[in-house]
Amino acid sequence: MMKIIDLTHTLTPSIPTWDGNCGFHLKTNHDYIEDQEQITFKVQSMSLNCGIGTHVDAPAHCFSSLQSIEQLPLESLINPGILIDISHRSDANNFLHSDDIFNFESIYGQIPENSCVLIHTGWEQHWPTPKYHNNYQFPYISAEAATLLVTRNIKALGIDTLSPDRPDSGFPVHGLLLSKQILIIENIANLNLLPPTNFMVTIAPLKIKDATESPVRMWATL
Repeated sequence: MMKIIDLTHTLTPSIPTWDGNCGFHLKTNHDYIEDQEQITFKVQSMSLNCGIGTHVDAPAHCFSSLQSIEQLPLESLINPGILIDISHRSDANNFLHSDDIFNFESIYGQIPENSCVLIHTGWEQHWPTPKYHNNYQFPYISAEAATLLVTRNIKALGIDTLSPDRPDSGFPVHGLLLSKQILIIENIANLNLLPPTNFMVTIAPLKIKDATESPVRMWATL
């Protein structure tokens, strides 16, 4: 039987953002009670940062000559999933080592090409408390591990923190992956519900012209 796991955080004004400010607003412009007709409507508008909540970074996020959100081919958004779990050592200075990848592959085999690799750090437990993003201290991915994943020809890399990089690192993972047109997904939810292999991942961004990031609805199909 098919099972679908939602990997998306709900957008609210209180969710963590990169700079700590509110990045999402929903406004009601017309409420049901204002209508006098039989059929009533509620009409709303929203404003938001493109890189808020569960979202995807397109290559153009760092490289002006590469793909923006609306140029992403659909085949880059639906791929077999791989979950590497490092949540057993979840703390602010935890990071994905190359050895974590080798250990995973010693059990499950080499990561297949065109995979969407998801890193479960366990940091979601702090969503949406200040500790989650305080001083930009959260688990991340080492440059060495990212380099190894590039050799596996993956399609996308996702993590349950604000970023696979921290500002003190110089953003090597963004630079490396996006230059290879490997998508980055941040703030993923419910990775604790996934098995290590045998699932598909769908990433559904808004199709916004010239956008370099977009919130997504993301799910896994088991």
